[in-house]
Amino acid sequence: MILNYKERPSFAYAALACGSGVAAIAASLFASPLPLGDARYLLVAFCALTAGTLLYVKVPRASAVVPLSSAFVFAAAMYGGLGAAVPLAAAVALVSALRLAREGRSFFCDSMLAAAATFGSAGALLWFDRAAAFGPALSAALGVAACSAAQAAVESVPVSVYGPGAGGRFSARLYLKSFGWGALAYLIPSSAAVLYVQLARVSSLDSLPALAAVSAAYALYRAYKSRPEAPQRTAAETSRADAAAAGGPTLEAVFNSAAIGMAVLSSKGKLLRVNRSLCGFLGYTESELVCSSLQAVTQQEDLGPVMAGLKSVLRRHSDSLQMEVRHKRRGGERVWALWNVARFEDAESEEVYLILQLQDITERKQSEERLRYDAFHDPLTGLPNRALFADHVKLTIARAQRHEGTRFSVLFCDLDRFKIINDSLGHMIGDQLLVEVARRLEGCLRQGDTVARVGGDEFTILVEDLTEENEAVALAERIQREVSAPFSLGGREVFTTVSIGVAVGTGGYKDPEDILRDADTAMYRAKSLGKARHVVFDQSMHASAVNLLQIETDLRAALEKKQFFLLYQPIVSLDDFRLCGFEALLRWHHPERGLISPLDFVSIAEETGQIIAVGEWALHQACKQMRRWERDYGTATPLFISVNLSCKQFNNPNLLEQVRGVLAKTGISPRQLKLEITESAVMDNIDSATEMLTQLRDLGVQLAIDDFGTGYSSLSYLHRFPINTLKIDRSFVTRMAENTENVEIVRSVVMLAQVLGMDVVAEGVETKEQLKILRDLRCEYGQGYYFSRPSNAADAEKIIIETDERLVKTHKRDELPRLPQAKEQPSNVAPPEPPAGDVLRSFMPPPFPAVEQSPEPPVKTLAPTDEEGEDFLEALILLEEAQPAAAVKTISPFMED
Repeated sequence: MILNYKERPSFAYAALACGSGVAAIAASLFASPLPLGDARYLLVAFCALTAGTLLYVKVPRASAVVPLSSAFVFAAAMYGGLGAAVPLAAAVALVSALRLAREGRSFFCDSMLAAAATFGSAGALLWFDRAAAFGPALSAALGVAACSAAQAAVESVPVSVYGPGAGGRFSARLYLKSFGWGALAYLIPSSAAVLYVQLARVSSLDSLPALAAVSAAYALYRAYKSRPEAPQRTAAETSRADAAAAGGPTLEAVFNSAAIGMAVLSSKGKLLRVNRSLCGFLGYTESELVCSSLQAVTQQEDLGPVMAGLKSVLRRHSDSLQMEVRHKRRGGERVWALWNVARFEDAESEEVYLILQLQDITERKQSEERLRYDAFHDPLTGLPNRALFADHVKLTIARAQRHEGTRFSVLFCDLDRFKIINDSLGHMIGDQLLVEVARRLEGCLRQGDTVARVGGDEFTILVEDLTEENEAVALAERIQREVSAPFSLGGREVFTTVSIGVAVGTGGYKDPEDILRDADTAMYRAKSLGKARHVVFDQSMHASAVNLLQIETDLRAALEKKQFFLLYQPIVSLDDFRLCGFEALLRWHHPERGLISPLDFVSIAEETGQIIAVGEWALHQACKQMRRWERDYGTATPLFISVNLSCKQFNNPNLLEQVRGVLAKTGISPRQLKLEITESAVMDNIDSATEMLTQLRDLGVQLAIDDFGTGYSSLSYLHRFPINTLKIDRSFVTRMAENTENVEIVRSVVMLAQVLGMDVVAEGVETKEQLKILRDLRCEYGQGYYFSRPSNAADAEKIIIETDERLVKTHKRDELPRLPQAKEQPSNVAPPEPPAGDVLRSFMPPPFPAVEQSPEPPVKTLAPTDEEGEDFLEALILLEEAQPAAAVKTISPFMED
C-alpha cells in the first residue's frame, strides 16, 4: 500500500519500520534463497518492477493505493517462497518511492514496511497453499483472505498515524477503517496471483510470464514516448519547492502557527486537522479535538443552521460560508466565533473536505449584548425601559386583536413628592428610593406581568389576561399599600406615596402609545385630585386633554395675533364710595372659541412659560392706559392700576428690569402701579421673595397680597414683607351672610392689616348686605359686581367721569349717558336704592348708595384693647383653621370676575 504522507514520519517510526523490514528480508532469505537463476522468476520480477508500478487499485475512504505489482510479488512467493517475494516487495516499493519523488525517511519507510508486510502476507498465503486438509479450493480462498488481511494489517499502521486526520498520532478509528478497505483492495492482486499459479500447475502456462514481460516492456515504451518534453510541476509543488529552497516556512508550519483557528473537516463534519489557535480557543488538546466531531463543540441551538450551511457548501450550492456560531469551551463557557468555510477537493484521493477558519468574536458579541441590554433597560433599576415596554404592549395588543374578549391593562405610576426627597436628602437617596420602589413593584406583580421605568420617578405596569377591570384596580390598591410603607434609606425612614392611572385595554387599541397616553392622563387626574390615589381612565379625560393641547397650541400665537385684551374693574373706597383705582383683568378672545376663561388658559401659560411674555404685555398695556386716563381725566386724587403677577413672573430674575422699563416707557408714577402677588408665590422661597418685594417697593411701586387667606403662607412671615394691601378672597366675602365664621375671618384680616399698617380690599362684593357687613368691619376698599362689572377702557372712562363732579362739569353733557332724574321725596322717606351692579353709573357724586350704616365707631389705635385683642386672636385662629380647607383652590392671576 502506497501512502500519501500528510506529515514527515518521526525518527522512532522510521527506525521501527526499517528494523522490521531488514529483519523480514533476512528471515525470508534464511527460509529460502533468492532464485536469481529462475527465468520465470526474473520475468515476474521484471513485470512487477515495470508495469506493476504504473497500475494501482484505489483504496476507498483512504489516501492510499495498492499497486498491481502486489500480484506479481504474491506470484513470486508461490513460485520461489519468501526469499523470492520479500526482497522483490522491497524493491518494488523502492521503485514506487523513487517514482513519487519520496525524500528522507519516507523513502526507506515505504520499502522496509513493504518487506515486513509481504513477509507476513506471503507467509500466510504459502501456509494455506500447502495445507491440503482444507482442499485446494478452500485452501486457496483462505490463503487469499489471510494474505490480504495480513498485508492490510501491517500497511494500515502508517495510514492511522500519518494519513489524513491522524495528526502524527495513532488513531484506532483510522486504523480500523484503513484495515477494512485495504483488505478488500488486496483481494484483487492476491486472487489474481493465486489464480495464475493454480492454472500454471494444472496446465502449461510457462509462456505467460514471457508474454507479461513483453507487455510490460511495451507499456514502458509507450509511457516514455508519451511523457512531455518539459515536465510541469503543480503550483503547490512549486510553492513547496521554492519555500524549501529559500529556507522559508512550509504550508504545515503556516497552518499550525496561524493566529486564527483553522481546521480541516471531513464531509461528515469530523475534525481531521486542527491548529494550535483553535485548540487554545476551545480549551481542548489537539488529540481531543481530532477524535471528536464538530457537533461536539458547537452550541446545540446553533447546530441546525451550521449543518445546513455546511451541506450547502458541500453540494456546491454556495462557494463559501460565513456565519457566527456559539461554541462550548472546556468547562461549559460559551464563546462566539466567526466562521469562514470553503470547499476543497483532493485531486489525488478525490475526497471532499471543508477548510474552516475560525475567529474569536466573544468580546464583540458581549459588547453587542451589553449595548442591546442597555438600549432596552433602565441602568439604575434594571427594569425594562419605555422602548421595551412599548414592544411588550404591542405584542399584547396584537394578541388581543386575534382573540376577541382578551383584556389587559396598563398602569402608569408616579411617585408623589419625589422632588422634595431628592432636593432634601440628595440624589443618592433618591436613586436608592427608586431602586427600592422598583423591587416592591416587582413583588406586587403576577407571573408574566411587566413593570418598566419610563421616566425619572415614573413606572408603568402591563397586566395581561384580565377577567375583569377590578383586577387592575386591586393591583393599583396593592401597589399603593406597598409603596406607602416606610423605606429605610441611609439610616433614616423615608415615606412616599404613588398616584396611579389605570387604562384597561382590549383589541380596540392599535398603538402602544395610545394606551400609555390614556394611563398617563388618568395618572395626572389622580394627581389633581390630591395624589396618593388611583383613577381609571375614561374618554372624557382624553377629550379634556385634547382640548388643553389645542389651547396650548393656540396660546402660542394669541399674543402675536393680538387676541388678548384687558378689562378694568373699579376699586371703591367703602368709606365715601370714592373711585380709587382699577384692577386690570386679562381676557382672551379666540377667533373660533370666543371668550376663553382665564381658568382654562392661565395655568397652561404658566406651565409653558408663555405667561412671562403675556404678563409683560398686560403690565405695559395697563400702565399705558392709566397714563392716558391721567392725561385726559386727571382727578383730584390720583387713581392707581392693579396688575396681577403670576408665580413665574414673580420668580423671573428680569422682573425688576421689566417693571422699571414699563414705568419709563409709559411715564406713570410708580405710586400709581400696584402689583398683586399670590401667597403661594411669596411662600415658595421666603428669602428671595422678601428681597424681590423690597426692591419693587424701593421703586415706589405698591404691593398687594392677592386672595389672602387661600394660600399656604404662615401669618408669622407676613410682617417681613413690605406689603401695602391685603386683598380678601371673594370666597370669604360672598359667604359672610350665611356663615358667621367667614365674618370672623374677614374681621381678623381687617384687624391684622390695621395692626401691620396695611390697607384691605374685599373682593367679590355683590350685595347690599355684604357691603353693610364690610363697612361695619371698617374694611377700607371694595371690589365686585355690586359696584361694577369689569369694563373695557371706554366704559371705564365713563366711570371715571361720572364719579368725579369736577369732570362731569368740564365735559359736555351730551357726551355722557342720560341719567334718571330722581323725583322729590318727603324728607322722612329714604332715597331709592340703585340697582345692584350699577352703583357707580347711577348716581352723581358723591355716589353714596342708600346703605344703612351703624354709628361711626371711634378710630382705633394700633394697640387693640384686651377684649378686642381676644377677639382678634380668636379670629386669627379661625383664619389659620380655614386656610388648609381653602388651600386646595388653585390660585391663578387675572381671574377676578
